[in-house]
Amino acid sequence: MGNNQERGLFLLVAMMEDVELQAMRLDRSMSWCIQRAWRLSREALLDLAPATDHPDAIGAFRARYPLTGPGARMTSRRVTIQFPAEMLAELEQAAARQDRSLSWLVQQAWCLATARFGALPSEVA
Repeated sequence: MGNNQERGLFLLVAMMEDVELQAMRLDRSMSWCIQRAWRLSREALLDLAPATDHPDAIGAFRARYPLTGPGARMTSRRVTIQFPAEMLAELEQAAARQDRSLSWLVQQAWCLATARFGALPSEVA
């Protein structure tokens, strides 16, 4: 299936559960969902100035995954995701330019793309 490479990412447990739910709903893998999130969000994230948060992503992140108060779930887990080699190289370059981790970049992409995932039909090709 092409030139895929695996990378270990750290995601909040709640975020990982969201990705798993979307993967099950769409009958796709978690890797496919993360790759799709990057494709949907890449332009917005590539345009960021170094070491800044995308305002829409950070707002969505805080609303969906509260870090304090009732329901706060800050535990993260490592998950292995497969990426096409070209996409992984682009992600690594973007993370380096941002002076952030690959996990941070993927989390930002997921938060920006989450609303679009809900609009995808279960039979998405």
